[in-house]
Formats: sequence, structure tokens, C-alpha cells
Amino acid sequence: MNPLTSVLLLANPLVTAVLTIVIFLESKKQKEMLQAVEKAVRDTQATIESVAINLNKITEDQKQSVETFTGISDALTTSSTTNQQALANVVSALTTSASKNEETMKSLAASIGTSNKELADTIQANSESLEKINSTLKNAVSI
Repeated sequence: MNPLTSVLLLANPLVTAVLTIVIFLESKKQKEMLQAVEKAVRDTQATIESVAINLNKITEDQKQSVETFTGISDALTTSSTTNQQALANVVSALTTSASKNEETMKSLAASIGTSNKELADTIQANSESLEKINSTLKNAVSI
């Protein structure tokens, strides 16, 4: 036999064994990498589920906030309308009251003016009467 053939016959099982060991080690690496990928996928899936749950909670909170703000807005609108009507009623009542007070004051001023005139006339008449009496008394005393 040829020495090259002998070397190849000896090298063949050796190369086969080395290739088998390399394939075994590579498959082990592949399994480890596959497990790492699977773990990463599971972790990512758990994270995504957690994010989805949190987003769902945020959505519910926003929905409740919108309902609350809508209720507050409705209450403020109703309150504003009620306050506006109440203010209009107060202004109307004050206007009516001021008008009646003005009429009362004018009437009172006229009554006071009339009373003052009557009192002045009465005082004038009494003064004239007193002057006549005084004059009569002077005449009676001087006689």
C-alpha cells in the first residue's frame, strides 16, 4: 500500500472524531443560544404583558378622569347658569327696591315739604295773632 493511503486511512477516523466533537460542541452552543433566546422571548413576553396590563389600567384611569371632568364640567355649567339666573333675580329685586325707595323718598320729601309749609303758615298765623294780641295789650295798657 501506498504510504499516502495509509496516512489517509489513519487520518480519516481522526478527522471524523474531531468533526464529531466540533459538531457536538457547536450543537451544545446552539442549544444554549436557543435556550437564551427562548428565555429572552419569555421575558419579553412577560414585559409586554406587564406593559399591556399597565396600559389597560391607564386607559381605565383616563376613562374615569374623563367621566369625572365631564361631571365637573356639567356641574360648573349648571352652577354658572343657576348663578347667572340668581344674579339676574337679585339685580331685578335691587332695581325694584331702589325704584320703590326713590318713590318713597320723593313722597316723604313732598310730605315733609307740605308739612313744613303748613307749619310755616301756622307759625306765621300765630305770629300775626300774637302781634295783634300784643298790639291790643299795648293799646289796653297805654289807655
